[in-house]
Amino acid sequence: MVLSPKVPVSAYATSFAMPMLMLILVALIVLASEDSPLPRLSAHPLTYMMNDEHLDPDDLQALKDIKSKLFDLPGSTFFETWRFGTPSRDDQVVVVADDVIYPCTSFLGLVCDYDPTGPDPVADLFRPARLRVRELNLGSNIADAPGLRGEIHESIGRLTSLRQFTVSPGQVGGVVPHSIGRLENLEFLGISRNRLSGAIPPTLASGLVSLRTLDLSFNNLIGSIPPDLLRLPSLQVLLLSHNRLIGPPFPVIASDRISPFLSHIDLQSNRFSGSFPPAFSFPPSLSYLSLASNSIGGALPASLFSASAPPSSSSLYFIDLSYNNLSGPIPADPLLSLPLHSLLLHHN
Repeated sequence: MVLSPKVPVSAYATSFAMPMLMLILVALIVLASEDSPLPRLSAHPLTYMMNDEHLDPDDLQALKDIKSKLFDLPGSTFFETWRFGTPSRDDQVVVVADDVIYPCTSFLGLVCDYDPTGPDPVADLFRPARLRVRELNLGSNIADAPGLRGEIHESIGRLTSLRQFTVSPGQVGGVVPHSIGRLENLEFLGISRNRLSGAIPPTLASGLVSLRTLDLSFNNLIGSIPPDLLRLPSLQVLLLSHNRLIGPPFPVIASDRISPFLSHIDLQSNRFSGSFPPAFSFPPSLSYLSLASNSIGGALPASLFSASAPPSSSSLYFIDLSYNNLSGPIPADPLLSLPLHSLLLHHN
């Protein structure tokens, strides 16, 4: 009896898989061929099938505009990955020399997500699922990095799916673009320690309905705070310290119209003046308040912190009203009933 040699199962699998892989590869090459009678998918069909990069054309143009007005400071290499070249035939992929550059996976500071209004990336495998820019963080997040210079282009308002926009400390100047007010999905806006000038656009107070954190501290902003800014329904953190803002820090506004989630207010080192509106009170959600180093006068009304006093469950632990022009008695009730760790009232 002649025994046949034992052939490992893996050998059968390999002998079967190799022809199949060759057939798939040939089919992809045919689909990508210029002379193919079938529709041309992409110069990189495997990439196309993976649905990993088909950035929305408006977002792509906005990124080009933003890059055109911002530059690396000496020592910064942030924009080295932001290379724009000739778009491919579908106007989605950016080609530089012989390389394919995908903004969402190649550009520093960029985070993308599938457009919920576009094709389903799972159900429609062979259709380009459109990507939108979800986060844009300009500049290095490394401590003491040089940062950027230039201005923020108005096209930032075209990134309508944006949820987070930050600019690292540097020398970015100019005004805050009014178009940012169109970003109704924006939750975090942080452009601190730069050289922004001009007033805070009223559009920020009317259009940023999802905004939770606004940080424009350590700039050169002037003018007054738009009254509707405190009414943003989702606002939790407001950081406008170390600017040149003037007028009353809290414009005439009904206390019940302030965001019920507002927990952190830092307006120190500005040029605020005037006094607190009568019967004005902060929401019980407030935990941190700093108005130090301004020119606020008048008395502290007892109503100011009444909403935070017992029996409410207050978390207000820090109040700094030092270096102002306040006068009159300190309202022990409700101040002394608050769970304060720090109460700073000196130099008044």
